[in-house]
Amino acid sequence: MKTRKTAWFFLCALIGALAFATPSVADPGNPATSGSIPDPGVRPPLPVPGAAVPTVHGDVDDPAIRAIEARVNAEAVAVRLLEQQALAAQITAESATESTTQTKESLDAATAILTGWEGQASDAAAASYREAQALEPLGPLGKDLRDLSALAPGMHGQKSTKGQYTAKDFLTAQHNQQAAQVAYDKAVAAQRTATTAYTTLKGQYDQRLAALTALRAEYSTQLTKANADKFTYELNQTKLSGLKPNSRGELANPKALEAVAWAKTRLGRPYVFGADGRNNTFDCSGLVQWSYKAAGVSVTRIANDQYHTTKEVDASQLLPGDLLFYNASPSRWEDIYHVVIYIGDNKVIQAPEPGDVVKISPVSTYQFYRATRVVDAVTPPKPTPSPSPSPTPTPTPSPSPSPTPSPSPSPSPSPTSTTPPVTPTDPPVDTGTGSTTPTGSGANPTGSGGNPTGSGGNPAGAGSTPAVGAEPGAGSPVAGAAGATPAG
Repeated sequence: MKTRKTAWFFLCALIGALAFATPSVADPGNPATSGSIPDPGVRPPLPVPGAAVPTVHGDVDDPAIRAIEARVNAEAVAVRLLEQQALAAQITAESATESTTQTKESLDAATAILTGWEGQASDAAAASYREAQALEPLGPLGKDLRDLSALAPGMHGQKSTKGQYTAKDFLTAQHNQQAAQVAYDKAVAAQRTATTAYTTLKGQYDQRLAALTALRAEYSTQLTKANADKFTYELNQTKLSGLKPNSRGELANPKALEAVAWAKTRLGRPYVFGADGRNNTFDCSGLVQWSYKAAGVSVTRIANDQYHTTKEVDASQLLPGDLLFYNASPSRWEDIYHVVIYIGDNKVIQAPEPGDVVKISPVSTYQFYRATRVVDAVTPPKPTPSPSPSPTPTPTPSPSPSPTPSPSPSPSPSPTSTTPPVTPTDPPVDTGTGSTTPTGSGANPTGSGGNPTGSGGNPAGAGSTPAVGAEPGAGSPVAGAAGATPAG
């Protein structure tokens, strides 16, 4: 009996010692808050930047152009929003992947530790078995001690401290491995969710971006055509004023007229300091450079350089396309502060100042400095008179021989006496026979009588058919036709 009481006392003392000596095996708790296991949580999406979305503005006021322009701008906003959402999802997916990698490394480390403690626990169990065998002399108490050792490792006696700590570390490693497994599983699930969200948003973004690209291409095609039509119109209008020569007879170079027309296509575009046409904005020299570049002519960028590199002209001989410069210091070309493009009819086109737009204005003489010409004027060729065609000579028709009219017999003068009266014109000539014969007149006078030479039946000068081959006179129907110069 005394032996049994002693054994029970020893057993109770051993249990109490173990209760105070062996720490409780605590739950490792939430690894996400303990710091031992990384938190695979999802990052909040990035805020959408508040920057304004660039919009497009056409250069023509056409309802069809404005409608497609509105569609392009609305679609651009939607695509930009999807882009930001997809970017945030991508960052979340990458973070989840990184968290999965870290939790996997932690799981692998916890599993390795648990495996090591499992080996040591097996050795400790064997040692405990051997110690249990040493308790057999206690008789019935030996079995009780073995049962207690199964419930509380290390209760084989105060001498077995190694086995005691082996069992405790094994249980701690087991809990850590289980917590690491839970964290890894959560990380994998979060990665899967984040990757799916990113893939979905990226697909939507790609689809909307493709639609926006096609819409922009359509818009660009229509806008290009509309701008070409507008340029053609402006060029035709500019050519009308460009056809007016200056007092020297010079005309504007076709390239200068093109530059003016291109500048007119940008009417209403805003002035922006330092702008050269990008985003449809201009400053004064930027408008000059852009307009001439569109016409195929290279011009420098800054107003005073534009003056210095172009040819100065008299302000009284301005032509469309000439540049007018303004300067508060008449003695220094380096101080030029403004340039405009002359467009004819005492008007200019310019990008004036911040807050204003490209516009047409009357020529200002305030602080006017000089005028220059970018491309040489042209002199219209003098009109060459058209050579008069040599007239085809009209052949003179041979006149048809007119029938010779039978001369009407001259009436014989009725003699009043046997001897016609004679009017002597010359003094009579004595023939020696006692009679005188008249030389200028008589029975057969030379100038008159039955067959007069100058008059009578066949006069030579009038009333008869002209000689064959004679030139027609002024009264002929073809007179004045042959050799006449046609009009023009």
